[in-house]
Amino acid sequence: MVGVSIGGNILCKYLGEQGVSCRGVVEGAVAISVPLDLRGSAEVLARPSRRLYMEYLLRPLRARIREKAERFPELFTTEGLDDITTFHEFDARYTAPLHGFTSIDHYWDTCSGLRYLDGIQVPLLILTAQDDPFLSASCFPNHLAAQSPGISLETPKRGGHVGFFDSLRLHTTWLDQRTVSFIGAL
Repeated sequence: MVGVSIGGNILCKYLGEQGVSCRGVVEGAVAISVPLDLRGSAEVLARPSRRLYMEYLLRPLRARIREKAERFPELFTTEGLDDITTFHEFDARYTAPLHGFTSIDHYWDTCSGLRYLDGIQVPLLILTAQDDPFLSASCFPNHLAAQSPGISLETPKRGGHVGFFDSLRLHTTWLDQRTVSFIGAL
């Protein structure tokens, strides 16, 4: 299995929750540019220097809320939606309550893949660039990876968020090669 960005977080959470029951079904996994600590990533993305990224990420979320408000006006309101500028605001207002969480902290704590890594029972490669503008230091589980024989953490200096281009040829990247190599070795 391969998960990218928030999909990588979901993958790590799933594998950790499933533990040994994944064996025989999942041979291994690669998680790429993973916001393993949702709170930490939200804090990084809330910085003024990340404003363009935040707006880019919020745009489709706002569109989904508008669609849902049209279909289910009794459940959704769009009042103040365009004033939301951070994941903290969006998750507190929409994500957490709409998915049954008691608070934003409950949501972030429950859904951060970081807390599930020690339960993963299949080989996992985490690829995260040190210059990823979406991630906090807590998204780099160096200590846990060093202790776990099944988790490999690779943190190249450059790569941004899901970039990892090794040349101007956009059809092949280091990321593609490394992912295929890891999966092929399983």
